[in-house]
Amino acid sequence: MGGGTEAFPDLGRHCQYSDCYQLHFLPFGCNRCQKVFCVEHRTYMSHDCPKSDDKSRKKKPRCPVRRCKENLTFSNATVCKCCNIKVCLKHRLPADHACRRGNSAVSDNGGLGNKFLAAFAARDGKDCAKNNRGQVSATSSSRSVEAC
Repeated sequence: MGGGTEAFPDLGRHCQYSDCYQLHFLPFGCNRCQKVFCVEHRTYMSHDCPKSDDKSRKKKPRCPVRRCKENLTFSNATVCKCCNIKVCLKHRLPADHACRRGNSAVSDNGGLGNKFLAAFAARDGKDCAKNNRGQVSATSSSRSVEAC
């Protein structure tokens, strides 16, 4: 069945749903049965599509963190560098998604994390504000990192 009006015979298409045949100028094509429908019959259920299969619908990937219902899209997903799991931005840190390797990746590289922890442990509860910054004590001069 064609479409259009007398002035524009190629404009629009008739709905192919039985008992409808409404002329629609922006028709919707079903990607399963390849028929054309109006806005009222465009869904699989509304036109009783014989080729619709509810099982074949793709489920959107979700964040694997327990109780998180965030859909993973291009703009809100990241891959953990420790465990290579794709998670949402809320759970991007290893502590937030129970990463298998957790904080061991930070301590494996040696560098800054260990030096900071060593300097922090060497403070012995001293307050930096009360300590004179210009003076260096004899015990702290042998260390590579000074706490205060």
